[in-house]
Amino acid sequence: MTDIDFKSYDLGRPEGRHAVLKSIPPEREAVRKVHAELLDLFQREMDFRKADHPDHPEWKFDYVELIYWCALLLYLVGDPKDVPLMWKAKHIDFDIGCCFDGQFLVGGGVEQTIEYLSDGSNEEAVEYIKKLRDLKEFDYLPTWEQFRVHYFYPHIAPPKSDQA
Repeated sequence: MTDIDFKSYDLGRPEGRHAVLKSIPPEREAVRKVHAELLDLFQREMDFRKADHPDHPEWKFDYVELIYWCALLLYLVGDPKDVPLMWKAKHIDFDIGCCFDGQFLVGGGVEQTIEYLSDGSNEEAVEYIKKLRDLKEFDYLPTWEQFRVHYFYPHIAPPKSDQA
């Protein structure tokens, strides 16, 4: 992985955040090296989704998926400490709530995430993750991850399926 110079991107604009996200390879080792920067990008996307952009109404549609792209990369980082922020993002509005996959929350492992969050301060998130676990929503995490990576990085060929 080449080093990414985040300062060379205009992160105050969605075009700059989009460009930098494209430069981050969706590999666990690579994203862990830029974990702090990803958290900053994610927070910027949260703020972006909360703000009005009267001079650029197209931004809400043109850059709607950047928050999910950031979430995918944070999932690959796999740090349960990121889940409270991600949970907060999931509740920004109805649209994000519907489209923000619960799988994004468990990159550090389902049980590990539940254990980390079980201090009482994130009970709603814990119950949500447990419900998804009990519904077997996490049984296909590798497939979900492959789909998401391929969605944001279409030039990366998904692994061939064993199903014919």
